[in-house]
Amino acid sequence: MFDLKSLFNTTVVSENEYLDYLNRPFINNNNNNFKTESLIYFIITIIFNIVFIPSLILFYKLRDSYIIRQRNFLLTFFGGIASYINAFIGFIPQIVLVPCPLTVYSVNVLNVLVNLIFFSRSLRVILFYHLNIFKVSSIKNKVISLFVTIVQHKKHYNECRFTQYQDTLIGLKQNSNEELFIATPILGRFYTILSVIITIALFFVKDANKYGVKFECLSISIMLIIFSLCNAFLQAKATQKKGDTDYSSVKHNRIFLDLFEWSKGGKMLFNILSIYILFVSITLPVLKYFKSKKERNKYFQEPISSLQYFYKVLNSTALVNELRDIAIKEFSVENVLFWENYKVLQKLVYRYQLEYGRAKANGNMGMINQYDFEGYYIQQMQSYTSSSSPSMDDYSYDPEMNVPKEILPFYSSFYHTFIDFNSPAAVNISSSTIRQIQNEMCSYPTVGMFDNAKNEVVEMMYSSIFPILLRKNKKQLNNTII
Repeated sequence: MFDLKSLFNTTVVSENEYLDYLNRPFINNNNNNFKTESLIYFIITIIFNIVFIPSLILFYKLRDSYIIRQRNFLLTFFGGIASYINAFIGFIPQIVLVPCPLTVYSVNVLNVLVNLIFFSRSLRVILFYHLNIFKVSSIKNKVISLFVTIVQHKKHYNECRFTQYQDTLIGLKQNSNEELFIATPILGRFYTILSVIITIALFFVKDANKYGVKFECLSISIMLIIFSLCNAFLQAKATQKKGDTDYSSVKHNRIFLDLFEWSKGGKMLFNILSIYILFVSITLPVLKYFKSKKERNKYFQEPISSLQYFYKVLNSTALVNELRDIAIKEFSVENVLFWENYKVLQKLVYRYQLEYGRAKANGNMGMINQYDFEGYYIQQMQSYTSSSSPSMDDYSYDPEMNVPKEILPFYSSFYHTFIDFNSPAAVNISSSTIRQIQNEMCSYPTVGMFDNAKNEVVEMMYSSIFPILLRKNKKQLNNTII
């Protein structure tokens, strides 16, 4: 077991002590220190499962909540499962002997998968903040690492069989399977460089939450840099170079050998990282969900917090601008943009009805074709810079009315901007609403086909960014709206 006193022991070990270190196993049932440490790891493993299995289950059950959707449920949940498996496998060699390939594939595949999912999520946060668009592409580095590992494992299979059980720590000390970890140092350098770049980029991202997505990605990135550098240093100072039998030529410092054993060849560092990733990406959002639910119940008991009042807020240009600023920090600005463009569509319909009535009264229906709807649309989009905006109640229309061909291009543009799955600012609405809109677009588009989507988006903003606005500007809201 690791002795804290040895942390300050910087003496150089003798050749015999170094040989004893290289051949000293961790799994030793005759050693009382091993039995104690093994029991500690066993208890930690049980606690680990008690905490994180329910967290993963709750995260899945809450997948439709705003807090979970904000983090991209599929990517985060998949990353959480990978982190759980990686951390769980990391505890096994501390308790029993394991097959040689378990360590090989854990380091070269699972660990790579966990890190690349983290990098994808961090990049998503950065792009969401600066561009508000991101589409996760295929993860090619994971495939490359898996391919290299399989090829190398097949080549050296006699040295690392599935039926061959070994003490992982001895193999790491002696670098006995160095050829099977050929991709590890290359990927380690790649992780470090990319982590530095992401850390710098994340410092310029603003998050409305103290422990939000930015905190999660930034803290993981910093930990990855530190652990990668520490691991590389320990590998250089506390392992035997393969084929090197001249133990007297290199001086080995006792503190580095002790740290290598304590960290189980550096694996515990990345085990800690996997557990931390699992906590901040899965457990923390679940805890935040229940905390936010409690806060919403407190805020929403007052008249100023009602949905009807929120619609008044949405009809105030100044407050919508504040909501937009909050939404950018919450990485959900597409909801506010949806609302603003939806209002313009309703104004277009109302304008068409006025022009239609005027043309009909004059007995000249050709007047409709002469009206510049595109110019009117641009004018309305620019009007958001003004200090006032008419209420939605000022515009009435029959939602079942067929979309006139004169304004159909604007409806089509709205669909391809906010509704289509591949659109640049797709809002997170239900699949049934998307299907309803798609069916109408392909058959009989009506002017009210986006109404259900509007209701869902308003409810999302009401439950997510409106409480933040209340918390910041509760006293000024009434004065602004009045």
